[in-house]
Amino acid sequence: MSVLKERLQLLKDQRNICQYCEKRYRSNKLSIDHVFPRSRVKGAPLKVLACRTCNMFKGTLMPVEFIGKLEVILGNIKKLLHKETNDAYFIDNMHDNGS
Repeated sequence: MSVLKERLQLLKDQRNICQYCEKRYRSNKLSIDHVFPRSRVKGAPLKVLACRTCNMFKGTLMPVEFIGKLEVILGNIKKLLHKETNDAYFIDNMHDNGS
């Protein structure tokens, strides 16, 4: 299958949706990503549509590595939110107590 036919088929099958962030994009904003990077797996056949941001973020990571990277980021965000929530709670309570 030619690259163009393959791209058109992916656009049809995946409905112009990035398979990582699940957002719909115009076809010119999507690229074909090898789920298992060609640089690490010979003949990497599994291909999906990815927006440029997700494709660059994933880079040459294997799926499990990519998921691990996302889990670290989500963990960091949760810590920040928890800290901000606790700080806001502390500040609100100080104000309420007349401190």
